[in-house]
Amino acid sequence: MTSIKVPAIRNLSGDSTTVDEKTKAFTLIELLVVIAIIAILAAILLPTLASAQKRAQRVQCLNNMHQIGLAVQIYANENNDRFPDPNWGNEPHGWLYAPFRSAPPLPNFAGYQTGELWNYLGNSGVFWCPTDMTNSPASGWLNRVDKLSTYLMNGAVIGFDPIAHPIPYRLSEVKMEAVLIWEPDISQGSPASVYADGSSFPYYPGTGDYGVSRRHLPGCNLLFIDGHAEFKKYEIGIAECEAPSADGPNEFWWNPAQSDGRGGAVP
Repeated sequence: MTSIKVPAIRNLSGDSTTVDEKTKAFTLIELLVVIAIIAILAAILLPTLASAQKRAQRVQCLNNMHQIGLAVQIYANENNDRFPDPNWGNEPHGWLYAPFRSAPPLPNFAGYQTGELWNYLGNSGVFWCPTDMTNSPASGWLNRVDKLSTYLMNGAVIGFDPIAHPIPYRLSEVKMEAVLIWEPDISQGSPASVYADGSSFPYYPGTGDYGVSRRHLPGCNLLFIDGHAEFKKYEIGIAECEAPSADGPNEFWWNPAQSDGRGGAVP
């Protein structure tokens, strides 16, 4: 067999080289430079991607609240303008569920179907903020009494007192912009007390209620009684929750029967 020699190739500088000589691998230094560039790009992009993910979760949570708000409006339209029951204590029925043996039911399809808003929603996903990772120990989900939702309803719906005011107020009785649903702060109270049922005081440590959540810092997501959902600065939201009764009613404390917006066991 006759062997064929690969001809030399003359480059622009006048040097000649063979094809085999032109094919070279990366040197170690070149490889390290590429890795360093990738690491720099990752350091720049990862915080941006994480921030974008948090914004997307916040928007999804607001959308969930908005859907619940629309369901409340439809419910009220079909029930003499009254709010749904807030699941305060052992009420026989409520917006989220009907108790089973004096406790919230299991978080399954049958349990959700017992809620007063289920027929208007038909999707258990709207009851959950995407940041509330129930499979994470930090969520305290296993220790919650109410395992059906991230969100809680304002006890002002019944004046924070189911004995004095067992029937929810009418929407038209609330003469101010008022918060109906929020995510509670679980960083201070125990999961069992924070999620003891489907409702809450805006702020009352005696019952494990520590105001709005820190999930979406620097703000918090809120659902108002007119059906709109809003992202509000956390400092403003928690200040209203903690406001003393002497300050009078506000967006969280709006019991129509009390001049200070409070009621029930609130001191």
